[in-house]
Amino acid sequence: MAPKKGVIEVQFNWIFILIAGALILGFFGAVIMRSRPIAEDMLAEPILTSMNAIITSTGISTRTAMFVEIPEEKISFSCERFSVGAFSQPIPETNIVFAPSETEGSFLIAWAFDFNIPHHITNFLFITSPDKRYVFLDPSNSQEVQRIYDLIPSHVRKQKFSTQHFSVDGSSETRIVFFSSAGMPSGIQHDVQDGISAIRVDTSSNKVYFYERTDSGIVEKEADYFGDAMLLGAVFSQDFEDYECNVRKIIKKINVVNRVYHRRTARLQQAYPAYCYYVPNHFPHQITSLSASLPQLINSKNLLEQYSRELDKRSCPPVY
Repeated sequence: MAPKKGVIEVQFNWIFILIAGALILGFFGAVIMRSRPIAEDMLAEPILTSMNAIITSTGISTRTAMFVEIPEEKISFSCERFSVGAFSQPIPETNIVFAPSETEGSFLIAWAFDFNIPHHITNFLFITSPDKRYVFLDPSNSQEVQRIYDLIPSHVRKQKFSTQHFSVDGSSETRIVFFSSAGMPSGIQHDVQDGISAIRVDTSSNKVYFYERTDSGIVEKEADYFGDAMLLGAVFSQDFEDYECNVRKIIKKINVVNRVYHRRTARLQQAYPAYCYYVPNHFPHQITSLSASLPQLINSKNLLEQYSRELDKRSCPPVY
């Protein structure tokens, strides 16, 4: 009978060890699962704080790029918010941010660019990764394209070619920017795939075309731009939808600022002699869409530039 009792005791001991081991593993597993969100929260919080500070401080210095060191965590961007993992923050309606859909690495490149028409409306913020490549293709080798290319700081990985023949670097994301009024060559359209996007810019009509690959092939989507800042916004946008979302925010901002200048000009018109010739209507402030109002905005910009020079000659207070 003794051996049988010993066997039972051994079996009991093994069962006890297994149960105790399972309880211990379960306990530490629960601790890990509970601490994981806390760790993610601790990692995400400084990134969100840093990004929020960058986005809200675009008015401090324009046309100056900077490297921003961040923890190696994936950051997602849209026109309306940015996020790190499960944590996100909204981008204020008054801030215009053009960025890729995702960035990952220890550094970001951020730079602000002023949007003037000709009076100052706001500053745009451009965010990109040091690994992302921007390829400018200009078959005509024009000075205008070179001028636009030179607006992009040297921190950004950029290249310019006068031919369509260039090597596609599959190791990094690439945005192709083709300048032409005659359409996008089929060879470049063929290059559009995962990690490689393309836009076509027609500077003669202030049009930009986004090319996206779908199940049925390449789709071309047309948009408008007004001035260098918006053209650069198209270059750094994720896609057509992201660009159009920011355009809607820009239109709201134009209306708000122009409404202020419209009222100011009306008051100057009443306070100063007729020879100063103040015209409040030079500040359109009921814009509903860029495509419908683009001719009006271009005309307004030209008139305001001429108007400002005339006021200066006549020693009249400026309107902006």
